Amino acid sequence: MSHSTRSLVFRIATILLTSLVLTACRSDEEKLTQFYDQGMAYVEEEKFNEAVIEFKNVLKIDPNNADAHYELAKAYMVLKKGRDAYWELSETVRLDPSNIDARLSLGAIAMLARDHEQGLAQGEAVIEMEPDNTHALLLSGRALQVLARLDEAEKMYLGAVETDPESRSTILVLASFYVSQDRREDAEPWFWKAAEVGQDFKGYTSLGKFLVRDPNRYAEAEEAFQNASRVVEEDERMDAY
Repeated sequence: MSHSTRSLVFRIATILLTSLVLTACRSDEEKLTQFYDQGMAYVEEEKFNEAVIEFKNVLKIDPNNADAHYELAKAYMVLKKGRDAYWELSETVRLDPSNIDARLSLGAIAMLARDHEQGLAQGEAVIEMEPDNTHALLLSGRALQVLARLDEAEKMYLGAVETDPESRSTILVLASFYVSQDRREDAEPWFWKAAEVGQDFKGYTSLGKFLVRDPNRYAEAEEAFQNASRVVEEDERMDAY
Protein backbone atom coordinates (compact mmCIF):
# COMPACT_ATOMS: atom_id res chain seq x y z
CA MET A 1 0.00 0.00 0.00
CA SER A 2 1.42 3.33 -1.07
CA HIS A 3 1.94 6.22 1.31
CA SER A 4 -0.86 8.23 -0.34
CA THR A 5 -3.26 5.30 -0.04
CA ARG A 6 -2.41 4.81 3.63
CA SER A 7 -3.00 8.51 4.28
CA LEU A 8 -6.38 8.35 2.55
CA VAL A 9 -7.43 5.30 4.58
CA PHE A 10 -6.34 6.99 7.82
CA ARG A 11 -8.32 10.14 7.00
CA ILE A 12 -11.44 8.12 6.19
CA ALA A 13 -11.09 6.09 9.41
CA THR A 14 -10.69 9.27 11.43
CA ILE A 15 -13.80 10.81 9.87
CA LEU A 16 -15.83 7.67 10.54
CA LEU A 17 -14.66 7.46 14.15
CA THR A 18 -15.46 11.13 14.76
CA SER A 19 -18.88 10.65 13.23
CA LEU A 20 -19.58 7.66 15.47
CA VAL A 21 -18.51 9.58 18.60
CA LEU A 22 -20.70 12.57 17.70
CA THR A 23 -23.63 10.30 16.96
CA ALA A 24 -23.22 8.55 20.32
CA CYS A 25 -23.01 11.86 22.17
CA ARG A 26 -26.03 13.19 20.35
CA SER A 27 -27.90 9.99 21.14
CA ASP A 28 -27.06 10.26 24.85
CA GLU A 29 -28.21 13.88 24.93
CA GLU A 30 -31.48 12.91 23.29
CA LYS A 31 -31.97 10.08 25.78
CA LEU A 32 -31.23 12.37 28.71
CA THR A 33 -33.82 14.86 27.53
CA GLN A 34 -36.35 12.13 26.84
CA PHE A 35 -35.92 10.43 30.22
CA TYR A 36 -35.95 13.69 32.16
CA ASP A 37 -38.98 15.10 30.36
CA GLN A 38 -40.86 11.84 30.83
CA GLY A 39 -39.98 11.88 34.53
CA MET A 40 -41.34 15.40 34.90
CA ALA A 41 -44.49 14.38 33.03
CA TYR A 42 -45.00 11.54 35.51
CA VAL A 43 -44.52 13.99 38.39
CA GLU A 44 -47.27 16.19 36.91
CA GLU A 45 -49.50 13.12 36.79
CA GLU A 46 -48.48 12.20 40.38
CA LYS A 47 -47.07 8.89 39.16
CA PHE A 48 -44.03 9.07 41.38
CA ASN A 49 -42.89 5.45 41.15
CA GLU A 50 -42.73 5.81 37.38
CA ALA A 51 -40.94 9.15 37.75
CA VAL A 52 -38.29 7.49 39.90
CA ILE A 53 -37.51 5.04 37.09
CA GLU A 54 -37.08 7.84 34.54
CA PHE A 55 -34.81 9.96 36.74
CA LYS A 56 -32.70 6.89 37.49
CA ASN A 57 -32.37 6.37 33.74
CA VAL A 58 -30.99 9.90 33.47
CA LEU A 59 -28.43 9.16 36.17
CA LYS A 60 -27.30 5.98 34.47
CA ILE A 61 -26.14 8.15 31.56
CA ASP A 62 -25.10 11.20 33.57
CA PRO A 63 -24.41 10.34 37.26
CA ASN A 64 -23.57 13.99 38.01
CA ASN A 65 -26.86 15.45 36.80
CA ALA A 66 -27.85 17.60 39.79
CA ASP A 67 -31.36 18.29 38.50
CA ALA A 68 -32.12 14.57 38.16
CA HIS A 69 -30.81 13.91 41.67
CA TYR A 70 -33.04 16.66 43.03
CA GLU A 71 -36.17 15.53 41.21
CA LEU A 72 -35.48 11.98 42.34
CA ALA A 73 -35.14 13.20 45.93
CA LYS A 74 -38.49 15.00 45.75
CA ALA A 75 -40.17 11.90 44.34
CA TYR A 76 -38.71 9.81 47.17
CA MET A 77 -40.01 12.32 49.72
CA VAL A 78 -43.53 12.00 48.33
CA LEU A 79 -43.16 8.22 48.48
CA LYS A 80 -41.99 8.56 52.11
CA LYS A 81 -38.62 6.98 51.40
CA GLY A 82 -36.65 9.23 53.70
CA ARG A 83 -33.32 7.43 53.54
CA ASP A 84 -33.29 7.45 49.73
CA ALA A 85 -34.39 11.09 49.67
CA TYR A 86 -31.61 12.02 52.10
CA TRP A 87 -28.98 10.43 49.85
CA GLU A 88 -30.27 12.14 46.71
CA LEU A 89 -30.47 15.51 48.45
CA SER A 90 -26.89 15.06 49.64
CA GLU A 91 -25.83 14.41 46.06
CA THR A 92 -27.81 17.41 44.84
CA VAL A 93 -26.11 19.73 47.30
CA ARG A 94 -22.69 18.27 46.52
CA LEU A 95 -23.17 18.84 42.80
CA ASP A 96 -25.08 22.12 43.08
CA PRO A 97 -24.27 23.92 46.35
CA SER A 98 -26.43 26.87 45.29
CA ASN A 99 -29.68 24.86 45.39
CA ILE A 100 -31.30 26.50 48.41
CA ASP A 101 -34.46 24.40 48.41
CA ALA A 102 -32.41 21.20 48.38
CA ARG A 103 -30.32 22.44 51.30
CA LEU A 104 -33.41 23.30 53.34
CA SER A 105 -34.98 19.91 52.61
CA LEU A 106 -31.73 18.13 53.48
CA GLY A 107 -31.52 20.08 56.72
CA ALA A 108 -35.12 19.27 57.63
CA ILE A 109 -34.62 15.52 57.05
CA ALA A 110 -31.35 15.67 59.00
CA MET A 111 -33.20 17.14 61.96
CA LEU A 112 -35.77 14.33 61.83
CA ALA A 113 -32.88 11.86 61.79
CA ARG A 114 -31.41 13.65 64.84
CA ASP A 115 -28.39 14.76 62.87
CA HIS A 116 -28.62 18.25 64.31
CA GLU A 117 -25.13 19.31 63.24
CA GLN A 118 -26.06 18.58 59.63
CA GLY A 119 -29.32 20.49 60.03
CA LEU A 120 -27.41 23.47 61.38
CA ALA A 121 -24.81 23.26 58.61
CA GLN A 122 -27.48 23.43 55.91
CA GLY A 123 -29.32 26.27 57.62
CA GLU A 124 -26.14 28.31 57.98
CA ALA A 125 -25.15 27.64 54.36
CA VAL A 126 -28.46 29.06 53.17
CA ILE A 127 -28.21 32.07 55.50
CA GLU A 128 -24.79 32.81 54.02
CA MET A 129 -26.41 33.00 50.58
CA GLU A 130 -29.71 34.56 51.70
CA PRO A 131 -29.41 36.24 55.13
CA ASP A 132 -33.15 36.96 55.23
CA ASN A 133 -34.34 33.45 54.43
CA THR A 134 -36.95 32.78 57.13
CA HIS A 135 -36.92 29.01 56.68
CA ALA A 136 -33.14 28.87 57.08
CA LEU A 137 -33.28 31.02 60.21
CA LEU A 138 -35.92 28.75 61.73
CA LEU A 139 -33.99 25.62 60.77
CA SER A 140 -30.81 26.98 62.31
CA GLY A 141 -32.68 28.14 65.39
CA ARG A 142 -34.20 24.72 65.96
CA ALA A 143 -30.84 22.99 65.52
CA LEU A 144 -29.14 25.40 67.91
CA GLN A 145 -31.93 24.95 70.46
CA VAL A 146 -31.54 21.16 70.41
CA LEU A 147 -27.79 21.58 70.70
CA ALA A 148 -28.38 23.73 73.81
CA ARG A 149 -26.86 26.82 72.21
CA LEU A 150 -29.80 28.84 73.46
CA ASP A 151 -28.55 32.42 73.05
CA GLU A 152 -27.74 31.71 69.40
CA ALA A 153 -31.08 29.98 68.90
CA GLU A 154 -32.94 33.00 70.27
CA LYS A 155 -31.13 35.30 67.84
CA MET A 156 -32.11 33.06 64.93
CA TYR A 157 -35.77 32.99 65.98
CA LEU A 158 -35.83 36.76 66.47
CA GLY A 159 -34.24 37.15 63.05
CA ALA A 160 -36.92 34.94 61.52
CA VAL A 161 -39.69 37.08 63.03
CA GLU A 162 -37.95 40.23 61.85
CA THR A 163 -37.79 38.95 58.27
CA ASP A 164 -41.41 37.74 58.29
CA PRO A 165 -43.26 39.82 60.90
CA GLU A 166 -46.72 38.93 59.57
CA SER A 167 -46.28 35.16 59.86
CA ARG A 168 -48.35 33.76 62.71
CA SER A 169 -46.53 30.43 62.61
CA THR A 170 -43.09 32.05 62.79
CA ILE A 171 -44.15 34.20 65.75
CA LEU A 172 -45.48 31.14 67.56
CA VAL A 173 -42.14 29.37 67.13
CA LEU A 174 -40.46 32.20 69.02
CA ALA A 175 -43.19 32.27 71.68
CA SER A 176 -42.93 28.51 72.17
CA PHE A 177 -39.17 28.78 72.50
CA TYR A 178 -39.57 31.19 75.41
CA VAL A 179 -42.13 28.89 77.06
CA SER A 180 -39.73 25.95 76.75
CA GLN A 181 -37.17 28.02 78.64
CA ASP A 182 -39.74 28.96 81.31
CA ARG A 183 -39.57 32.59 80.19
CA ARG A 184 -43.30 33.32 80.27
CA GLU A 185 -42.88 37.09 80.51
CA ASP A 186 -40.87 37.06 77.29
CA ALA A 187 -43.32 34.67 75.63
CA GLU A 188 -46.58 36.49 76.37
CA PRO A 189 -46.25 39.48 74.01
CA TRP A 190 -45.54 37.11 71.15
CA PHE A 191 -48.65 35.03 71.82
CA TRP A 192 -50.72 38.21 71.73
CA LYS A 193 -48.91 39.24 68.56
CA ALA A 194 -49.64 35.86 66.93
CA ALA A 195 -53.33 36.20 67.74
CA GLU A 196 -53.40 39.75 66.40
CA VAL A 197 -51.56 38.88 63.19
CA GLY A 198 -53.29 35.62 62.44
CA GLN A 199 -56.79 36.31 63.77
CA ASP A 200 -57.36 32.61 63.15
CA PHE A 201 -58.06 29.44 65.12
CA LYS A 202 -54.42 28.58 65.72
CA GLY A 203 -53.46 32.08 66.86
CA TYR A 204 -56.34 32.48 69.30
CA THR A 205 -56.15 28.96 70.74
CA SER A 206 -52.38 29.26 71.27
CA LEU A 207 -52.98 32.45 73.23
CA GLY A 208 -55.79 30.83 75.19
CA LYS A 209 -53.70 27.78 76.10
CA PHE A 210 -50.92 30.07 77.29
CA LEU A 211 -53.24 32.22 79.44
CA VAL A 212 -55.24 29.36 80.95
CA ARG A 213 -52.16 28.10 82.78
CA ASP A 214 -52.61 31.07 85.12
CA PRO A 215 -55.78 30.72 87.26
CA ASN A 216 -55.97 34.50 87.57
CA ARG A 217 -56.38 34.88 83.81
CA TYR A 218 -59.21 32.51 83.02
CA ALA A 219 -61.38 35.37 81.77
CA GLU A 220 -58.78 36.39 79.18
CA ALA A 221 -58.27 32.77 78.19
CA GLU A 222 -62.02 32.32 77.76
CA GLU A 223 -62.17 35.36 75.51
CA ALA A 224 -59.34 33.98 73.37
CA PHE A 225 -61.14 30.64 72.99
CA GLN A 226 -64.39 32.42 72.13
CA ASN A 227 -62.56 34.33 69.42
CA ALA A 228 -61.25 31.01 68.12
CA SER A 229 -64.78 29.59 67.98
CA ARG A 230 -65.91 32.55 65.89
CA VAL A 231 -63.26 32.17 63.20
CA VAL A 232 -62.98 28.38 63.02
CA GLU A 233 -64.55 26.38 60.20
CA GLU A 234 -67.89 24.79 61.01
CA ASP A 235 -66.55 21.20 60.98
CA GLU A 236 -63.79 22.16 63.46
CA ARG A 237 -65.94 24.18 65.88
CA MET A 238 -66.06 21.36 68.44
CA ASP A 239 -62.29 21.71 68.93
CA ALA A 240 -62.76 25.36 69.79
CA TYR A 241 -65.52 24.58 72.30
